[in-house]
Amino acid sequence: MSVAVLLGPLLGGVVYDRAGYLAVYGMVFGLLGLDMILRLALVEKKVALRWKEPETPATTQVEAIKRSPESEKPPREGAPPSPSSPSPSIQQTQEPHRQLPFAATLSTTPRPPPSRHPILTLLTTHRLLAALFCTLTQSTLLTAWDAILPLRTLHLFAWTSLGSGLIFLPLILPSFLSPLIGMWADRRGPRVPTTLGFTLAIPFLVLMRVVQEDTPAQKVVLCILLAFLGIALDFAMTPLFAEVAYVIEAEESRRPGVWGRGVYALAYGLFNVAFAGGMLVGPLLGGAVVQGIGWGRVGWALAILSAAGAGVSALWVGGWIGDFWTLKGRRAGEGDEEGEADLGDRGGERGERGRENGGVEEARQESGVAVLRRPGPDEE
Repeated sequence: MSVAVLLGPLLGGVVYDRAGYLAVYGMVFGLLGLDMILRLALVEKKVALRWKEPETPATTQVEAIKRSPESEKPPREGAPPSPSSPSPSIQQTQEPHRQLPFAATLSTTPRPPPSRHPILTLLTTHRLLAALFCTLTQSTLLTAWDAILPLRTLHLFAWTSLGSGLIFLPLILPSFLSPLIGMWADRRGPRVPTTLGFTLAIPFLVLMRVVQEDTPAQKVVLCILLAFLGIALDFAMTPLFAEVAYVIEAEESRRPGVWGRGVYALAYGLFNVAFAGGMLVGPLLGGAVVQGIGWGRVGWALAILSAAGAGVSALWVGGWIGDFWTLKGRRAGEGDEEGEADLGDRGGERGERGRENGGVEEARQESGVAVLRRPGPDEE
């Protein structure tokens, strides 16, 4: 999603500079036609299942026995039945559920309907609202540069539409690190990467104000700041995709049947609404701030928004942080209790061994058995 958002200005600027105004619309209509063809060629899973009748294991086994060469030979009189051709009574008694059609093996018990519409439950779940706010914030920080960078490079560096489009490359290239960030988020959870991304974006947003002159060094600084900003925003965005699914699973485990038949498509629809809202707010906010208070303060405005995203993600993304520390303290307490129990068991074992050894010594003294020992140096 982030690559597509930033790839639009890049391709638009390059095509406009090389082929003209009408070529840009030709590219757009071509992409729309390709999108329509791919959507028509897409076959959903539930539609594909109607074309293919599912094969049960019992049916497949019977057909394999019928096709085997041993089944074609007539059985000899008095010969025991072949193990490859079980009797019908055995086939009926062994695993009868496998002889049923595929649809019959599924549970036909209807789930209880939810007490209210799932969208109301989603919009009242604080964890999902935090994820949607962070998505809105990340999209705003990302798309605010669509209205700022082209005009800034035109006025400061006198770049054409080609340069104004290529300046988005530093923001796009870090998106290819998303799989690595996703692997880390799967291990540590979404809270740490998202909070880290919003926090790292703050200094790079503030440092945008240093680009004030038309020099090669200033152009390099601008590209470097955009690259690090892209990395930070990628850290903030990637874990939020999984957070939506985590919220649904957590609520379902806490309140079974709360979603009814399913709610994944609805939840990701709200996710897309939040991202689209950021795409709407970002250019408006960036353009208004630059026009009102100038380029030097637009970084501060976006940094404050990034700090708000970092605070919300630290508190709510991945669950309420208070519950996290409570669970961590509970686990630590359980570990201490287990350690004390182990020490108690070891002390009890040592006490039993001592009592056994003491009983042996008393028995030796009563029976008159002499216990030999090496005398010490003082006793010699």
